[in-house]
Amino acid sequence: MNVSSSVAATALVAGSLVLAGPAVAAPQTASAVPSALACGDTVEGAVVLTHDLVCAEGPGLVLSRGATLDLAGHTLRGSGSETALLVDWPSTGADTAPVAVANGTVVGWGNGLAAYEANVTVRDVTFDRIAWTAVSAHPASSVVLESSTVRRSGTGVLGYFFTVLTVTGSRFLDNGTGVVAGSDSGYTVTASTFEGNTQGMVCDESHGEVTRSRFVRNETAVHFDWCSASRLHDSELVRNGTALRTTFRSIHFDESEGNQIFRNRFDRNDVAVTLQINAHLQDNRFTRNGTAVTALTAGLQQEIGLIAMERNTFDRNGDAVDVDTRIRMQDNVATRNTGWGIHTPAAEDLGGNVAWGNGREPQCTGVVCTGRPRS
Repeated sequence: MNVSSSVAATALVAGSLVLAGPAVAAPQTASAVPSALACGDTVEGAVVLTHDLVCAEGPGLVLSRGATLDLAGHTLRGSGSETALLVDWPSTGADTAPVAVANGTVVGWGNGLAAYEANVTVRDVTFDRIAWTAVSAHPASSVVLESSTVRRSGTGVLGYFFTVLTVTGSRFLDNGTGVVAGSDSGYTVTASTFEGNTQGMVCDESHGEVTRSRFVRNETAVHFDWCSASRLHDSELVRNGTALRTTFRSIHFDESEGNQIFRNRFDRNDVAVTLQINAHLQDNRFTRNGTAVTALTAGLQQEIGLIAMERNTFDRNGDAVDVDTRIRMQDNVATRNTGWGIHTPAAEDLGGNVAWGNGREPQCTGVVCTGRPRS
């Protein structure tokens, strides 16, 4: 495990986990049985919780394979430690019967929902003040988190060792880390919001995609660490410390694949994109960032193999593009930046680049640029 995922490691040691297999529908309350569950009970079949539960110790409830639990708007409250909802190791062989939890609040536990070799769907659940991990999975699991919220917690969703994470329409607010996928796991994050977290999305020796999501006021919004062949598409990254940071090559994926960074808006971040592995940036817009794109790895042991940039727009940043290793440049526009316009001394110039009104001369290094168009 990479040292950069210390938050995730801490969560694993603490005993969190969750996921495996196909997506599961949320509990169907019409066919579920109302139950006056008590702390420590095992949930079997389809059950509707009839009242709030306050538990001095855990686990709060144990979910058997195939169980669906409708919290029915109620709260499962803990004392700051232990696990609220536990999907334990399968009792007989590889029992993959799906488990589902929906419609309620889990607050004040060490872990929210922890699963081992399981298929779990969580829908319309709020996790609040979870000390370690709200939803965790380990190993070879599959977790779906839909229309849910994690706030004021250590880690939102954590999957390690060949897990599959699917996060849709969910919010991660003021946590240590929003979502972590590690050790050959796969992830898909769609239409979700990450705000005020230390780290938003972390990919550690895994691969997947983030699409149509919003990252606001995170210290680091997206971190691809030992993470190749991943994608950040059609998203908005605003007022973060670092919006996208990539570090180190993965030994598990072809390094030539790099990461795809397409059609995103980077606005008012301290650093929009800082790269240490191959990447392809296309059709992004960078405005008012302290630094827009930087990749300074020439001569380092982990020197970047190749970056490609096409049809990106840079306006009113500090430095727009500052890259000292191999890069292909085509149809990029840099205007009114206070530092470098396009500073790419090792570039392959594919034409169509434009730079004017930038604070440092020359306006372009490594490529030929046209200037301000005549009015």
